[in-house]
Amino acid sequence: MKLTHLFKYRFNNRWQIYFKYLRYVFNDHAVLALFFLLGAAGLAYQSLWQTAVINLWTQTILIFIILLTLIIFKEPANFTKPADATALLGDEKSFRHMVKQATYYSMLINGVVEGGLILILWPMLFRLFTHSILILIYLTFLLIFLKILLTYGIVRRNIRFENQNNSRLINWRRLISAEENHQFVVLSFYNLFIDVPGITPKVKRQKWANLLIKYWPEKKELPLTKLFVTAFIRSYGYD
Repeated sequence: MKLTHLFKYRFNNRWQIYFKYLRYVFNDHAVLALFFLLGAAGLAYQSLWQTAVINLWTQTILIFIILLTLIIFKEPANFTKPADATALLGDEKSFRHMVKQATYYSMLINGVVEGGLILILWPMLFRLFTHSILILIYLTFLLIFLKILLTYGIVRRNIRFENQNNSRLINWRRLISAEENHQFVVLSFYNLFIDVPGITPKVKRQKWANLLIKYWPEKKELPLTKLFVTAFIRSYGYD
């Protein structure tokens, strides 16, 4: 295998793994359940945007949701493996070429996801802000550009050492850690349905959730509900 094909090889290998797990996640029963859930969600959303009150509060909430779309699904993939720090130390040119291709890939994927999320919010934007399609198109492309820019900035931050912007040294540890966290997030989704080898849920106390859990109603007929909710929230507290 030529090192110039390193990105293509790891890209194909990763998506083979994803598609293998997807067969177990989206089986016949899951697809049927998903069909009904999407139908119910679509009807609820239609009712919401047709009856939503137009005021400062609803507009602020929608702006907050739009800003939230920039935060989620922003982490880029760099396809780095722990052994690269040793195996590719003498061939940084090939490694940088792979990271560059991975950056383009992540910018494209994150931009498409951002565009899809904003398109879903178009009906609410129509009702609460403007009826101009041209303005919504400009806004959509602006948010896609911001998401792409944010993704690129994260890659630049991960590959460099802090306070050494002009240095050509590669921050191998940060790149490897970022890729492991990215993979953990993706594979944790599959782990909800099947046992994915090597994926062990990390437990962490969530400060933002402690206040909500404290006020969770305790029912005598369901004494373990609060415990289950707490365990579920803390089991996805990855760093």
